[in-house]
Amino acid sequence: RAVRELQAAQAAAAAPQPPPPQPAATHEQHQVPPHIPHQHQYSDFELGMAASMYDQYYRMD
Repeated sequence: RAVRELQAAQAAAAAPQPPPPQPAATHEQHQVPPHIPHQHQYSDFELGMAASMYDQYYRMD
């Protein structure tokens, strides 16, 4: 479980920051449906927690 959390955190951290939504200039512009969540940006604290959990449970014998 910790490995999956670490990999997900690293993937999210490596992903570029999504651009802020632009105001709709025309009504033909595509609108993102509200039920789709935005990309979660992990904080340094969360990344550190995932890495330390990985170290504790999988690397230290």
